[in-house]
Amino acid sequence: MWRVILLTALLAGCVTAEELAHQLAAQDDGKCRSYGAQPGSVAYVQCRAQLDAAQTQATAAIAAAEASVPMPPSMAIPRPTPSPTYSRAP
Repeated sequence: MWRVILLTALLAGCVTAEELAHQLAAQDDGKCRSYGAQPGSVAYVQCRAQLDAAQTQATAAIAAAEASVPMPPSMAIPRPTPSPTYSRAP
């Protein structure tokens, strides 16, 4: 949930991509430490890898869901109307 909020802030222009990356890394660090894993330990590395994999999976699921939702006609990109073609009689 908090990642969605941070991503929304990024898209709104409130934070830069670099700031968002630092915030997410700090949150992941805090979460792994809250489990008792110390930076540099095998448990910490595994925790961070699992959080990264979960985020990658969530991002892919969101992208797939967005791709499957049809765009309302009001948001569709207008296509130019083809001009009629006329053939000359020989």
